[in-house]
Amino acid sequence: MSSLWKKTDWWRNSLLLGLSIMLVSMPAFAGAGPEKTIKIGVIGPMKFIYGQQTWWAAEIAAEEINKTGGINLNGVKHKIELVQADDNSLQSVVDAVSTMERLVTRDKVDLVVGGVRSEAVLAQQEVMANNKVLYLSTGAGSPETNERIAKNYNRYKYFFRAGFSGLWTAHIGLITLEIAGNKIREELGIQKPKVAVMAEKLIWCDPMVEVMPGVIAKLGMEYVGTWRPGGLATDVRAELEAIESSGAQIMFQLISGPTGIPTSQQWGELKIPVVPAGINVEAGRWIHWEMTKGACEYQTFGSPYPLAEITKKTIPFVNKFFKKYKDMPMWVAQSYDTLYIIKEAIERAGTLNSDKLVTALEKTDYIGAQGRITFTPNNDKYPHEFQWRPDYLTWAAEQWQNGKPVVIWPNGKAAMGDKRFEGIKYKGSGEFKLPPWVVKYWKDKKK
Repeated sequence: MSSLWKKTDWWRNSLLLGLSIMLVSMPAFAGAGPEKTIKIGVIGPMKFIYGQQTWWAAEIAAEEINKTGGINLNGVKHKIELVQADDNSLQSVVDAVSTMERLVTRDKVDLVVGGVRSEAVLAQQEVMANNKVLYLSTGAGSPETNERIAKNYNRYKYFFRAGFSGLWTAHIGLITLEIAGNKIREELGIQKPKVAVMAEKLIWCDPMVEVMPGVIAKLGMEYVGTWRPGGLATDVRAELEAIESSGAQIMFQLISGPTGIPTSQQWGELKIPVVPAGINVEAGRWIHWEMTKGACEYQTFGSPYPLAEITKKTIPFVNKFFKKYKDMPMWVAQSYDTLYIIKEAIERAGTLNSDKLVTALEKTDYIGAQGRITFTPNNDKYPHEFQWRPDYLTWAAEQWQNGKPVVIWPNGKAAMGDKRFEGIKYKGSGEFKLPPWVVKYWKDKKK
């Protein structure tokens, strides 16, 4: 009996000890629930480089933010969970809208980043407004997306253009036009260069196409006509040959999509005697040289992320992007800075409530890889745009030279009469060059 009692006592004591350990451990187990996350939808044409780069840049930012603990929401760390959405926007606005619907209603994302092609984003804005979900677009250039905010703030206030703006991107293009015109006067002695406009047939180009004759005249040049290939054109020889026949010395480009590839390649292969100026977004890709077999030499383009020290964050991001994806970041890669802007806004607001996040985003003042980022105020003609100005955000104009992209602007001089750009020149910049066959053609023409 005594022996049995001792065995029972031992068993009871062991049981009590085990229960004590379990009770002590229970709070730790109770607190270790599912990891807190903030879901951010990344939307775009994922079968095309524009959607892919939107995703890649967001992915880099999410990895960096999550590595440091994530987003601090009222003292609780939340990891970023990215949700990829292929909206096929370059080929179908209907697909773009239905994809946005699924992202918001089925995937239940907290915010949306991305959006390529203005026609699609304008339609997606209605889904955004109906569901009161934040939409930070990095790839739609039409001013209409932000004019809507000025006209009906309460409905469209959830939209922020966190990147590419057709108006100031075109302005960078105009600066390259001014530079090209001055170079032609200097080297060729042609005092009133003739300019042809090559603009893809997409809505973001429409406002610029309308005003270009007047702008060209103000720059002391002569407008000869506009040619508008489709947004997915693969052959632009007819347009290039017509531009050559027009007698133009300069081809001012407004090209954001795949049409930029044949434009560069066929212009270079055919040795069209016009100087390229303006914006050809595809030319900003590292593989553009390979894709055009080097025919893109002397082609110009604009970039928010050139290989130049705009801020301390620029070159590290560009190098990281290139190392991981073997490409240079294009305009849609502004999703990188956008995720950091979202992080700061959520931490300021202390909530995921869309209306409160709008207020927090409007107070953005962030030093990103592309410069100092703030949004235009609500009384602006285009609210919720990145502010484009010398001491904040300028982007850069680049030109292919000897197989490498070279920053040609800011060049330390006033631009389009704006003296605020005087003295601004990034380390490693070069000078704009005329294609040698163009120089030879026009010099021979004068003989």
